[in-house]
Amino acid sequence: MKEKKSKEEIRKSPGQFYYETIGMISLIFAIVILLKLGRVGIFLTILLKVLFGDWYLLCVVMILVFGCYLIFNHHAFNFKNQRFLGYFICTIGFLMLTHFSVHDYIVNLEGNYFSNTWLHYKNFIKSNNDL
Repeated sequence: MKEKKSKEEIRKSPGQFYYETIGMISLIFAIVILLKLGRVGIFLTILLKVLFGDWYLLCVVMILVFGCYLIFNHHAFNFKNQRFLGYFICTIGFLMLTHFSVHDYIVNLEGNYFSNTWLHYKNFIKSNNDL
């Protein structure tokens, strides 16, 4: 037997428009990053490259999938799902591996490790060139 929702539960739950709006914002955000539209797109691309290394596109694809999920399913994404957590942990592992090339480069330089890391990322942000 189906249980009827109380009026209070109906009022508290966000509608379809809420999830579709967040989904569309996510899709627009990912498209701006992929196409490097304007200064915002270039800035976000550089930011994601600094944060996620060579696999920054994986983050953009995840944002696209999240946006499509919200648009088509009209309910909140379950971030506590075991399958999602497994994918997330594997992705974090891959992202850590992509930073080893930067780590090896900085270890071979003379001087303080943290200051060399900061200078490397600062030069990368200014020039937007890989190693």
